Amino acid sequence: MFRKLALPFMPKDYFDFNTQPPHQMVRFEGTIGYPAPTLKAQLLKTWIAPAGATPSPPNANLEAALAARGLIGGVMADSRAPLQEPAPASGSVVDEIAMTLASTHEPMTTYKIWHEPLGTDLLEIQETQSPNGTVGINYWVLPAHGEGCLVAGVENWSHDGRLVSSDLWRNDPATLRIPGAMDFPDDLYPTISIPIDAFFRALQTHDAEGAAKVDLQVSPYTYISLDIWKAGSAQVTTAAGSMLAEKVAVRADVATILPSWPSALRSAVTPFFPKLILDYDAAAPHDLIDFHGPLGWPAPTVDLQLTHRYVAGSPTQSASTR
Repeated sequence: MFRKLALPFMPKDYFDFNTQPPHQMVRFEGTIGYPAPTLKAQLLKTWIAPAGATPSPPNANLEAALAARGLIGGVMADSRAPLQEPAPASGSVVDEIAMTLASTHEPMTTYKIWHEPLGTDLLEIQETQSPNGTVGINYWVLPAHGEGCLVAGVENWSHDGRLVSSDLWRNDPATLRIPGAMDFPDDLYPTISIPIDAFFRALQTHDAEGAAKVDLQVSPYTYISLDIWKAGSAQVTTAAGSMLAEKVAVRADVATILPSWPSALRSAVTPFFPKLILDYDAAAPHDLIDFHGPLGWPAPTVDLQLTHRYVAGSPTQSASTR
């Protein structure tokens, strides 16, 4: 019923393609993502590349051909470089977290998360490993005090140590400010990845209020806000032990996702948006210790649980966590 009520408010995009080969797009009117401003684009010119701009030989090594064309290597990420997993700096508190599929308890990912000082800022590194051997390296440069992200990077590697995908994001107001885009807040995070402790960090900045927001850029034009508030405390037991947890609730601000909808309709659908509850250690460093729910929407329900916490370089560090 709600889907039918909402349908008239969903944007409809129009693409016009040339009926003759190579069937290139000649005109577009609509939105790139949602919410986003309505855009118009049209084909300005079609031309044939001059002599000398020849394609690479079909039998050439793919990565060598891409490097010869200037598409990898140099200032760009070199996918030929071997994987070098970062090691936690001595003295860093390292959390190991297991993620399983809630419906079957099937192992999905293991996380290794730690923080290091980076000048006057804070570097957070998250290493993920899946049962099939793939590895992910996420990092965020965060203000030592405050919210938002300065720089974020994501790299994913195959089981044989080859780069599969990578992304880099900078909170550069001059670059992010483009015609038609929203006015992005300073305390912005990228949707390529967000540190899972960002929610508790936001509450620490607004501790007296017991509520806060986390802002995520979702397209070149738009961002959405997540409402964060304290939801009590409880004793939580995981494989790492029993500890007092601060419960934090997270839910998307529907007004930032569906700005064109009437407020009454937004109010009606808000209860159907998932509310996530995350358990953070009540004692410093206030890291995540337990979570049950979907990571995103729609997404399957997963379980995240702290399994081991240690100090890098300490005598108690086990051989399995070097």
